[in-house]
Amino acid sequence: MSEITIRNDFRPGDMGYIIYLIGDIYAREYGMGLLNDIEMAEFLVHFVQHQNHEKERIWIAEMDRQMVETIIIFQEKPEIAHLRTLILHPSVRGRGLGRKLMQEAVDFCRKVGYQKINLETFDELLAALHLYETFGFQFTGERFHSEWGRPVREVQFELIL
Repeated sequence: MSEITIRNDFRPGDMGYIIYLIGDIYAREYGMGLLNDIEMAEFLVHFVQHQNHEKERIWIAEMDRQMVETIIIFQEKPEIAHLRTLILHPSVRGRGLGRKLMQEAVDFCRKVGYQKINLETFDELLAALHLYETFGFQFTGERFHSEWGRPVREVQFELIL
């Protein structure tokens, strides 16, 4: 198995590859359309242009110089973080990498003084839902929409730190 390295900076091409990775995986595995890609592109552009490096961070895992996982923490409110863009390439699933980066993200949130982490996802991401629950995230709500190209049940969770 190749070595996996983790970095915390955006480099040229990263935004496009994250959009591609999420778009490709979500289209193949969950039937999402281009609206999902557009929403992710808008989020990433805003994040990169306005990132508060003291309170916000991206983790990019690479194997053989290929991005295989990302996770982003951004500031929702002064005391509240938001977890976003947890995606694993199918080639690295089941190796504990998601758990490792999730732990780094939670530790970062505690270190910089957040009191809570919020996240939204959709109910078909069973492995991600299980991961969130093992970290102590609690269900806080749901909404139904078609903003990502097809009807989904979006679920919200929070972790009190």
